[in-house]
Amino acid sequence: MPAHACMQRLLRELTDDDYRTDDGIQMQPPEVYSYLSRVMYNRRNKFDPLWNSLVVGGVSLEGEPFLVRARSNGCFRLHVDGRQPAW
Repeated sequence: MPAHACMQRLLRELTDDDYRTDDGIQMQPPEVYSYLSRVMYNRRNKFDPLWNSLVVGGVSLEGEPFLVRARSNGCFRLHVDGRQPAW
């Protein structure tokens, strides 16, 4: 299965599970980022990496912007208000 199809399947399963729990809590962008980063890290450690570059963005329910990019080698960069971090 191609890497992008695998990521789409994982995201679909994540949203389906979130909907099925019916606990009144909506998944926020940082939680989606955390899930995807753990999946990519786990696959990389199994020597079966997903060769994707990801961008996760959104706005929390409190109105705070969230934007993160991740490369397939595990480098994650947080962008807030259009600024790139110094690290």
